[in-house]
Amino acid sequence: MADFLIKTYTPALRNLTRDVHLTMFEKLGLGLRVAGTGLKLLYAFAWQEQIIKAGYLNDHEVNDIGGVAMPYVNMLCNALNGFKHSDHEVQSCKNVYPGDDTCRTGPSPHAKWHEMSANGLLDLILLADDINGMLSQKLGRGDAVSRRWPLLKALNSPWFSFWGGWSPGE
Repeated sequence: MADFLIKTYTPALRNLTRDVHLTMFEKLGLGLRVAGTGLKLLYAFAWQEQIIKAGYLNDHEVNDIGGVAMPYVNMLCNALNGFKHSDHEVQSCKNVYPGDDTCRTGPSPHAKWHEMSANGLLDLILLADDINGMLSQKLGRGDAVSRRWPLLKALNSPWFSFWGGWSPGE
């Protein structure tokens, strides 16, 4: 797999994007979306007991704190990446599945791994779709409105849509 990524995928990606030049604003937005998505996935992997062999995974207090922290991790990551999610309860870790409140803060890390990895993978799909749209526009395959008025496209990005619809009461 690593051989494929290094010898085949990376050169092909560089070749495809060699003429793509992002503005500083686009780089910042993309960086924030990658950071928010990556942080969710890293948090999920912190609870993957089959890969991570660490003592904290068996500590009841650490598992409790990790479960309580999940909605705050989601909130931070969503603020970074700006992706809108249709189910607020999933992002706030309420009523996600039967018994979620006891499983999430229970002595096992497994429920946290499943819930956060699902959440992070959804963001990864949204990120891939966003990057596809950006590349399509930069490579001249986007819609005419985006090519003619790139600022309109930027203002319609997930990050701006998220913050434009946010209010302190939410």
